[in-house]
Amino acid sequence: MKNFLVKSLKIDRSFVRDLANAPIARGIAQPIVVIPHGLNVSTIAEGIETPAQLQ
Repeated sequence: MKNFLVKSLKIDRSFVRDLANAPIARGIAQPIVVIPHGLNVSTIAEGIETPAQLQ
């Protein structure tokens, strides 16, 4: 992301699907969201259906 002009990042639903039940999925998804946020890049996640997934 450092070498490319990125305005937004889209997260596939495969990363979102198991967030509520799988600590490994949360461990992967968290930096995927945190890094672009720190770079002021908007982030879109597909397939968020529950408050737990949104959190």
